Amino acid sequence: MSWVGSTKSWVLDKCRPRRSPVSQCSYIDGDPNITSYKVIYRSIIERSSVTPYRFKFHDPAHIITGIACLPKDAETSSPEVEVTSGGVGCKEVEIILTPCSKGNWCCRVQINGIAENHLETNSIPNELTM
Repeated sequence: MSWVGSTKSWVLDKCRPRRSPVSQCSYIDGDPNITSYKVIYRSIIERSSVTPYRFKFHDPAHIITGIACLPKDAETSSPEVEVTSGGVGCKEVEIILTPCSKGNWCCRVQINGIAENHLETNSIPNELTM
């Protein structure tokens, strides 16, 4: 192979578009003792800012049994996740999503829960009704 042919091959190899690796942070937390639950929240959060994004969720009818923040796909950066209040075992959660790099980022958020058994709080005791 001539010098021109090898140089052309080297230049083409170096100039081909390549995907740079992106940060792929994941967060999964759950109560291992809970086997029956339902999905109470599911969303894809997409942003392009470099400032952290504060996500709050509250459901008065359910107790949170699992939280997952996962990458949307292999090409898009996903943020670091920090639960700052509430979480598994509570009715609310506050999550800070912090981008790892500039540019677009997104993640899939899913929250699982179980219905809380409500006791009748306004019932009158039997001995008072007799």
